[in-house]
Amino acid sequence: MKPAQLLHLRQTPVTVVSAAVALVLAWLLVLVHLSRAPAPPTKVTIGLAVAWSIPFLSGVPILSRDSYAALAQGEVMRRGWDPYVTPISRLGSHDLLAAAVDPNWRSSVPPYGPVALRLSAFAAWVGHVAAHPQVGLLVLRLAAVAGVVLATVCICAMTPPHRRSVVIWLMVSPLTLLQLIGAVHWEGVLVGLLAASVLAMRRYRPVTALICMAAACCIKITAGVLLAVLVLHVWQQPGRA
Repeated sequence: MKPAQLLHLRQTPVTVVSAAVALVLAWLLVLVHLSRAPAPPTKVTIGLAVAWSIPFLSGVPILSRDSYAALAQGEVMRRGWDPYVTPISRLGSHDLLAAAVDPNWRSSVPPYGPVALRLSAFAAWVGHVAAHPQVGLLVLRLAAVAGVVLATVCICAMTPPHRRSVVIWLMVSPLTLLQLIGAVHWEGVLVGLLAASVLAMRRYRPVTALICMAAACCIKITAGVLLAVLVLHVWQQPGRA
């Protein structure tokens, strides 16, 4: 078995497409039921959402190898090199983690901000202590899960109680499970910070909102798109800001 195969599994296109279609259909059936029938207790929906998500909470990343690049960039930082200057290839061709990274990323520098890189460096450190990069990947996945949970809590706080079951089910959509959690993308953490920023602003806590926004921008600069919305909200509520 090649070193890279120790970290990830190959998924054939037919298998991936078939599984994705089945997942979407099952999710839509439950969503239609939640939309039409009387809302079940929130605890019931949470239990269903957790059970639905369990298969994506463990195992190797799927559909994308970006998480290996993120962890490798964290490893570069853990070794004391500047990840914005030093490419992943510096780790060496025989490094298990570097071998799992897509070749297109091995000679490039990260597009992510310092918060993302610090989290990657922490994950790399945990993987180093555990003596296997797969443990570091688990840390990155837990960060993505925490972001999705934070987003769900914040959005539910802004939603009428009788519609929260639908919100919870929307937040465990196939897109979330396959891309944010399954593929372990930084957008998982990003949506949590953005949702927290919006909630803080709706509760007239602009400082908290801006802190969350700044942290989101330090993961991916594209989060700054929401900054204009927050500034407009502050401008419309000068007495409460």
